[in-house]
Amino acid sequence: MPPEIMKHKVDQTLIALRQADPQATVAAIVRTAEAAEAHRAEVEATGLTVQRVFRLVPGLAVEGKVTDVLALADRPWVRSISLDREVHAMRETWNVKRET
Repeated sequence: MPPEIMKHKVDQTLIALRQADPQATVAAIVRTAEAAEAHRAEVEATGLTVQRVFRLVPGLAVEGKVTDVLALADRPWVRSISLDREVHAMRETWNVKRET
């Protein structure tokens, strides 16, 4: 896969994981250019497991070998691939002044 594709489409943490252990199992988010469900069977045929399909921001939560996940970057319908990380919402109190 050309380095420019890897640089623009793929989370660099995944590349580092592949270099450390090409057989490592990872969870990743694959953002798609169009409806993700249309690509589910193709992704599963690569040996990856689709954990979830996102519709609002089209994408797939996948799990499998890091090399298989990164191989998806060559597909024209893949916009980006990132490590699936735990997300924490910021807890902040907003002082909203209401006019009465």
